Amino acid sequence: MPELPEVETVVRGLRRVLVGSHFGEVRYASMRVNRSNRRGWKKALSGKSVLGVGRRGKYIIFHLTDGHSVVAHLRMTGRLWVKAEPYQPGKHDRTIVTLSSERCLILNDARQFARFDWCPPGGLDSHPGLAKLGPEAPEITLEEFAAICKKAHRPIKALLLDQTRLAGLGNIYADESLFHAGIRPTTLASSLGRQRLQRLHTSLQNVLAKAIEACGTTIDTFSDVEGSSGGFAPYLMVYRRTGEPCRICHSLIRRIELAGRGTHYCSHCQKR
Repeated sequence: MPELPEVETVVRGLRRVLVGSHFGEVRYASMRVNRSNRRGWKKALSGKSVLGVGRRGKYIIFHLTDGHSVVAHLRMTGRLWVKAEPYQPGKHDRTIVTLSSERCLILNDARQFARFDWCPPGGLDSHPGLAKLGPEAPEITLEEFAAICKKAHRPIKALLLDQTRLAGLGNIYADESLFHAGIRPTTLASSLGRQRLQRLHTSLQNVLAKAIEACGTTIDTFSDVEGSSGGFAPYLMVYRRTGEPCRICHSLIRRIELAGRGTHYCSHCQKR
């Protein structure tokens, strides 16, 4: 699933090409993706201008005229592309919206888990996904982070994946941040002392910043709005490196199941 760096990469690309454009014809191929009323969605979106494109956690938010907005979530295999018109729809294109700039916005998703939600003025505050999100991972202060961990009597990896406590992190960057902080994923969050909390907080900020700079990580399907892959994969220290030597100590990277997710770590560099 695209995480904060991947979603931020898409948002920045969309912002460059969409702001100031008008939405035109809306074409649908999947009602599973567009959960809002089909006829009402098309009528409401047509003719609206894009005032801005933002991000909250792993959600993409299109801010439109008159307070309207569209909230998108890419889920597992969703991709947002901007292509020149005329555009011939592809096999897994689920939504196509023409733009006044002689381009079109395409939501491509092989598994149809991605979502496009239409929000009327004021609707963002009550959106079921956005309303539950915790603080943004790159913006949370050390004091806020320490307070969240102190109350969490569960493995630190499970806490980092909880979007209601910390928004934007996923499996890749939780594993990588814990490695750089030297903390084993199974460590109870509430047991972390001030020094280790500070290391982890710094690690989170640094890993996310570097991943955003590299335009995210492409493991399977992620691409930016132009179809290009992310460049962070060569810098991964533990994620999906099971059985390979640690880049620091040469111990073999291990994999366990934690919080329902595959979790990767180095038993030598990441102490109990």
